[in-house]
Amino acid sequence: MGDKDIRLNAGELRIDVGRPEDYSRVEASVWAGELQAAPFRIGTGGLFRSFDWRGDGEYRLRVHLKAGELHLYSKSGEVVSPSR
Repeated sequence: MGDKDIRLNAGELRIDVGRPEDYSRVEASVWAGELQAAPFRIGTGGLFRSFDWRGDGEYRLRVHLKAGELHLYSKSGEVVSPSR
């Protein structure tokens, strides 16, 4: 576990984020494609999709994909409150 800064031009990117409450900030974007982040209650597709989530944890996650599918998931199945 720790801070992550990931960039990919094209493809399918799947990241197990673990526990959502461990993050202070999550920034994710897809220029063209699909963005699914169930642990943060985000799901969208199309052009120029992104989200910026803030929490009380200590880690930071930045993920940027130009074209393709970005999936943030948690094997534990934990989901944060939609009020964040």
